Amino acid sequence: EANDAAKVRIFDFHTLPTRELRAAWEKEFSASVLEPLLGPDAIDVSLARLKAAHHDENELQVARMLEEKPLWSFQQAERIQKAPALFRFRPAFSVDDFVSRIGDQYKLLKMFMTQQQELQSLRYLSDVLRWQRLLTVHFNRRISSSDAATLTIGQVLQTVGRDQLQWHRAWQGFQTAWALAWQFVSRHTCTGLPAMYKEVQMGPAATVNLCLPAEIDAGICATALTTYLTTKHNEVVEATQGHLKSRGRATRAEQAEEQISSQMFSHIHVASFNK
Repeated sequence: EANDAAKVRIFDFHTLPTRELRAAWEKEFSASVLEPLLGPDAIDVSLARLKAAHHDENELQVARMLEEKPLWSFQQAERIQKAPALFRFRPAFSVDDFVSRIGDQYKLLKMFMTQQQELQSLRYLSDVLRWQRLLTVHFNRRISSSDAATLTIGQVLQTVGRDQLQWHRAWQGFQTAWALAWQFVSRHTCTGLPAMYKEVQMGPAATVNLCLPAEIDAGICATALTTYLTTKHNEVVEATQGHLKSRGRATRAEQAEEQISSQMFSHIHVASFNK
């Protein structure tokens, strides 16, 4: 009775005149009320108790059925009563998972999803060809290798005179194509690119010899870039034709493969991809 009387005094808000009694009350309240609800193992114990009380030996089989059985196979009354869709696991959409599930029958889609940055550079193929053609015609074999290695693109653009707009547009397209695609260019035919050219940044301060196509020295960079873009562009065209053919939509390229000269190639012929 004495202990019960003490507890009554502890839980009586009006009989806590000292800090010690307040501390004793808080300790008793925590032990009798809070810990059974929020203790370290309280939640696990409660869940284990609920699971034991409602255990079903067919639990795994039912869970698998709810995931694998098509919803439309349930009768309407059964769907209303059991609401099986509520228990379905729906993983969050993942681009990586989506790409991994794309089969070889969707080559065009797979190419677009896995090579987006490479394909974005294809829209500038016509500018690359135009820029190289402008430089070739402008110098017309009248520049030595040593001069081309010191003359910058900025200096060339200041001296072209006529057709400034055409020159600047072609240069901007070439520069953008380099920024997007150069990291993927590792060789030209069977020849690997020298390591000194792999980190080259294309800008007005770059030298002209990087833009004049050749099979040796710095000119191999322009040749390798053009070859890479042309090859990648043709792969997209072939994948597109295969996609259309598989769906019964014939193209004139099936009857005779259309080849376009680099001198006639323009922006209307390029495969243009957006982000």
